[in-house]
Amino acid sequence: MAVDFEEFSTEKLNIPSLTAKRVKQADGSVRVMIAVTPVKWDKELKRPRVISSKNVGVVADNKEFGPIVFREEFLQQYPQLRAVTVLRKESHQYVYLKTPLQPETVGYHKSGRKRYNPQAATGKNEIELERYVRPDMLPRYQGQQKKLAACKVGLIGVGGMGGLCALLLGTAGVGELRLADGDEVALHNLHRQLLFVNADVGQPKATCAANELARHVDPIVQVKPLVGMIGPDNFASWAQGLDLVIDASDNALSRLTVSRLCLEQGVPLLSAAVSGYQALIALFDYADPDFVSSYGCYRCLTGGIAVDTKVGITGPIAACASSLAAHVVLEWLLGQKELVGTLLSLNLADFRLTKLRLSPDPSCPDHKSGSLSGA
Repeated sequence: MAVDFEEFSTEKLNIPSLTAKRVKQADGSVRVMIAVTPVKWDKELKRPRVISSKNVGVVADNKEFGPIVFREEFLQQYPQLRAVTVLRKESHQYVYLKTPLQPETVGYHKSGRKRYNPQAATGKNEIELERYVRPDMLPRYQGQQKKLAACKVGLIGVGGMGGLCALLLGTAGVGELRLADGDEVALHNLHRQLLFVNADVGQPKATCAANELARHVDPIVQVKPLVGMIGPDNFASWAQGLDLVIDASDNALSRLTVSRLCLEQGVPLLSAAVSGYQALIALFDYADPDFVSSYGCYRCLTGGIAVDTKVGITGPIAACASSLAAHVVLEWLLGQKELVGTLLSLNLADFRLTKLRLSPDPSCPDHKSGSLSGA
C-alpha cells in the first residue's frame, strides 16, 4: 500500500518527483519500492501535474529504512536521483525520502507548495520578498529587506544562545552569517540548542548548525561555518567585512579576547550571555571612535570577572534570551541606535527587564580610559 511521502521535482519540465511505496509481495513479505513520477508545471493551476509513474528502485536489503538502490538506466536519465540517498521511517505509517536537493533544483511538496534548496536553489540572486511580508508591515522594517540582505554578521558560539539567534537572523534575511564554534554536539545540549538533533551528537557544532540553517533560510543567505576557536591568529580574516560580531560563547577568557580584538579592529560587538534565569545583552559600537570614551568596553563592564554560564538552564530561558539578542541585532542593523552602550538584563524568574547605561573604567587595560549607572 502507499504511505505518506515527500515529493520532489523542479520547475524544469519532465523532472521527476519521487514516491515511496510499501508493496505486499505474493509470499506475504513487504517490498519498499521507489517510484519516479515525471511532472510538468501547470501554469494555470500553479502546481506540478503528473504525467506517468514507473518503479525505478528499491530499498537495499528490503528494509523499511536504508540506502536506496536505483536502476542504472534511470540514474542516467535522471542524474539528480543520485542525490537521493536514504529512505527513513518516521513512524509506523510515515515514510520519507531523505533528499539533499541539487543547487539547480526547486522542490515541491505533494500539496504543490514549493520547497527551496537553501543553497541558492532558484538559481537566482534575488530576495524572495514574499517571505518577508509580515515584517514589512512594521514601520521600521518596511522596505528594508535589501538592507538586511547586504548585512554580514559573525556569531561566536552556536549553542543555546547563538544557535537560535543565528536561525532568527537567517530567516529574517540577514545576507551572510559566519558561524564559529570549536565544540561538538553533546547529548545534554539538545534540550535547548534547537539547531541540533540526536544524530548530530559527537559532530562539530558549527557544521551541524550551518546544515540546519541551510534548510530554513532564503536562498540568498550565505552561511559559512568555521570549526574552531576565534583568537588573535584568525580574527582579522574571519571578521573582515562584518557589520557586527555576536559573542555567544561560554568561555570567559574568550569573551575578553574577542572584545579586545573587536576594539582593535573597530568591529561592533554584541555580547550575549544567559546564566540561570538571567540574560545579559550589551551592545558595543567599537566602529564609533567616540564610543569607548563614553561607554567603555566589555572588560569595563565585567571588570574581567567571568559570567558563569555553566549553570542550570531550560530551553525556554535560552530561547527567550536568544530571541531578545536577535531582536536587538536586527533593530541595530536597521539603524536603531537607542541600545548602543546599554546593558539589557532580562530576569525570567520574576519577568523583569532592566536597562543600564554603560560607562568607561579609566583603569581598564584594554584601552586605559564600566561601571554602571541606571538608565
